[in-house]
Amino acid sequence: MERTGSKWIYSAAALCALLTGCISVNQENRYRALKNTDDDGVTQDVAFGKTTREALVQRLGSPNSAWREANGEEVLRWDNEREARTRIRVFPLLSLSLAKESAVRYFFVVNSGVVVRYWREAM
Repeated sequence: MERTGSKWIYSAAALCALLTGCISVNQENRYRALKNTDDDGVTQDVAFGKTTREALVQRLGSPNSAWREANGEEVLRWDNEREARTRIRVFPLLSLSLAKESAVRYFFVVNSGVVVRYWREAM
């Protein structure tokens, strides 16, 4: 009886070792608005009173929308959409694909050609 249990344990361990070498996980992010910029990278290196409008456009591309407020400040809006796709494969038994989408709007207020404030809103 004990030998049969040992064979089962050894067989299960061998199967686990074999399957471990066959598991792969792949994660891919796709951005559909900003130029390959993740959410943390959008406001990174933006300094109030120093970062210029031109620097923002060069870094993020053309804004989705821009308008001028009554006080003369210009508001620039960028929409950032991201799809994170994760694929898990256990060869040859199972393949699983998960996708998560998120969207964020970034607003930058420019006065006299430089950024004076910004904020973000989930869409």
